[in-house]
Amino acid sequence: MFLNSNKKEFKDSRNENHIEISDDTFVNSDLSSQIEDVSTQRRSGSEGVDFSKEMAELKTSFEEKLAEAEEDLSVTLKAVMGASNFIADELETQISNFILSVASDLAGTKIDKMPAPFGKKISRVVKQIADNDNEVKIHLNSKDFTVLNKLVLDGDLQYRIDEKETLKRGEFEVLCNKSSARVSLFDFAKGD
Repeated sequence: MFLNSNKKEFKDSRNENHIEISDDTFVNSDLSSQIEDVSTQRRSGSEGVDFSKEMAELKTSFEEKLAEAEEDLSVTLKAVMGASNFIADELETQISNFILSVASDLAGTKIDKMPAPFGKKISRVVKQIADNDNEVKIHLNSKDFTVLNKLVLDGDLQYRIDEKETLKRGEFEVLCNKSSARVSLFDFAKGD
């Protein structure tokens, strides 16, 4: 066995293994036993009460924050649902408007090619709601007005044809003293 000032070295004669032990090894070992002693010490009664009080306050704080987060989530969900309903309604409106536009274009094409059947349809409606004594006003889309103004409708009735920009091609209104009628491509009666 050879001794060094800081290190102790042991030599085993049976094999060539060297074991080195420093003075620090024992010091660290002593520190670890002291730490164990400290960590296993009991707390005083007042420290336990303080700890329980702190835990209760933390639990209350956590529950309050959780309730706030739940409320925020609820508000966010309501906003998302409202937005999705709005988007769905807008999409439905856009699709309906597109379909009306296509139907109006098709009706206009038919009226341009064969205005007489459209004129007969208007005359049938006029005869159903007006007497011979009434002057009848017929409102048409401006393009339909241009085509039908050249036609002579039923000669037994007095009528005046006017343009109305809000009507789509193929739609018309018939007005007389007794009653009125509107023929539309689609009738969207919105109910609540």
